[in-house]
Amino acid sequence: MNLKKISLDNLLVPPIFRFKHIPSLNGLRALSIIIVLIGHSTFVPNSPKFFSFIQHYVVHMSFGVQMFYVISGFLITGLLLQEKADHGHINLKNFYIRRAYRILPVAFLFIITLIVLKLFGILYISTHDLACSATYVVDFLRVNTRSWFIGHLATLSVEEQFYLLWPLTLLFLPKRYYFIIIFVVLYYIVLTPWLYYHPQNSPLFLLKGMLLPAPPLLCGAILAVGMFKGWFNRIHKILIHPLTAFSFILALAAYLPGTFHVAGFYSVPFDYLLSSVFIAMFIYNVIHSSSHNVIYKLLNHPVLNFIGILSYSIYIWQQPFFAPPSAAYLVHAWWAVFPQNFILTFLVAAISYFTVEKAFLRIKKGYH
Repeated sequence: MNLKKISLDNLLVPPIFRFKHIPSLNGLRALSIIIVLIGHSTFVPNSPKFFSFIQHYVVHMSFGVQMFYVISGFLITGLLLQEKADHGHINLKNFYIRRAYRILPVAFLFIITLIVLKLFGILYISTHDLACSATYVVDFLRVNTRSWFIGHLATLSVEEQFYLLWPLTLLFLPKRYYFIIIFVVLYYIVLTPWLYYHPQNSPLFLLKGMLLPAPPLLCGAILAVGMFKGWFNRIHKILIHPLTAFSFILALAAYLPGTFHVAGFYSVPFDYLLSSVFIAMFIYNVIHSSSHNVIYKLLNHPVLNFIGILSYSIYIWQQPFFAPPSAAYLVHAWWAVFPQNFILTFLVAAISYFTVEKAFLRIKKGYH
């Protein structure tokens, strides 16, 4: 099954996509998952007060999820465009198979684990929530109704829906791709407020969970398209300048008011969209920076690189270890107490990666 009608002519694969691994991306994934874990740790007993300070006044855990979205939009779009540039088409069947081998095995193992824990009377989770998790529609559930143990699968549901729809969406984009940028702006100006204030009993309100995360995913996609189309060639030196790395601080500055409801202090129009743009700028900067750059060295440090490699497994398995006391555990959850929750999360994630993920990643390589 090929997308032969896709209008992606005049594509030039950026050198960075010829590398075996794109520099700094694992470091960015590590930073994202660390932000999420610090935020979640504030819910558990014995959590350091320093973590609460970070969560409430420096960087909210949802910012880590936003970074994951931008990275996903960038990487998936880049890989699709690279395939188009190299082979003249996109093999949609192989794309979906690769994504399935990457995402589903560990996710289903996690869901099976929840079922086992439920059967042994360790936790309670409804059959409805388990079914929504297995079908990747957790983002359609209202936040206050879904179990804590599957709350993080809402993010993965959004990403799976993006993986499903985005290659098809590329088929209908105009030749110059201005439609993407126009869509992002119009989406945010028109659709977001409408979804926020639309009656919650409307079936259309269920789309909120899928559509609200669209800006970071699409900003990542725009970054990839721009690199393949050469949009940034004239400003490349500006984008890789060390000062441009401060775009990460700008992303936080744009994001914080809406997150912490401090608009009375200062407000930023289109904060979610604007912070996504700054994150995309930061990604461009750190993947092209000199190896002598301090931030480049940090993001490519072996420790951060290893955490980045494990980031998907960490994200999948961390939820039960960071469950608040009010979560539906039916026993004393000694594993959901700091610091053993951090230790066990990394331990289980490492076991999961080296015993399950790597096996399926080897199979995945056969579908390129």
